[in-house]
Amino acid sequence: MAHYKNDYSKDDDYMMWQLHQTRHFLAKQNITASQIHDKAQQFIKKAGLTNLKVFHAK
Repeated sequence: MAHYKNDYSKDDDYMMWQLHQTRHFLAKQNITASQIHDKAQQFIKKAGLTNLKVFHAK
C-alpha cells in the first residue's frame, strides 16, 4: 500500500477519515494483503465473532 495524504477530516466524513487512517497505519507496517487477511482471521477467531462472513478476493 502506498502512503498518501488523507484528504478527509473527521468533520467532513468520519468513516472515510477513519478508513484512510487505518490504511496509513497498515502501510507503515509494510505488510502484505495476505498478512493483513491472516491477522484479521486470527482476530475474528480470538474474539469469537462467529456471525461474520469473510470473503477473500484472489
